[in-house]
Amino acid sequence: EQLARISAHVRGVIAHARTLARGLSPVQAAGGSLPAALSHCAEELGEKRGIDVRCRIELAALEPRAVQSDQIYRIASEALQWVSDAAECGRVDLGLRPRGEELLLEVRGDGAAAANATQPDTVTYLARLLGARTESASPAGAGRSFRLLVPLKSLGGGEEPRALTAASSAHAGGQISSAPPPS
Repeated sequence: EQLARISAHVRGVIAHARTLARGLSPVQAAGGSLPAALSHCAEELGEKRGIDVRCRIELAALEPRAVQSDQIYRIASEALQWVSDAAECGRVDLGLRPRGEELLLEVRGDGAAAANATQPDTVTYLARLLGARTESASPAGAGRSFRLLVPLKSLGGGEEPRALTAASSAHAGGQISSAPPPS
């Protein structure tokens, strides 16, 4: 009888923890900071897969609304997984910055991709919710790349933007090349 009560209590605690976890956004858990949440996600992926994951985020005077930040985070998380799934991937770069009239999220890896691997459907769906477009490439034997382009006019929703700038790396000194991506 005591074992049954303990077992029921443990199941209840697990169910409660799952309910709480479903309600928490990673961005909210990071104090509302998209850069902090993305940096943490990159660091966790690097540790989990034993690869070098570098993160560079520049959002000066731009702060997407909470829902938009959550969607960008989820897209970045899916893209990090997809890019790092390529065989022999040893390094992934994640960048987020304004570029012209768009916010550019870019994830690139150095692994040997299988030909024509497609990005996850979740990414396409979330991008549509943002009014964004995606581009991905998975050439045989070369690294995978993913880009999300969100129109800046769709971000912020008329709220007064707060200054928000962060640059970080899951590994010391990490930066993404500032060279423009191929067209």
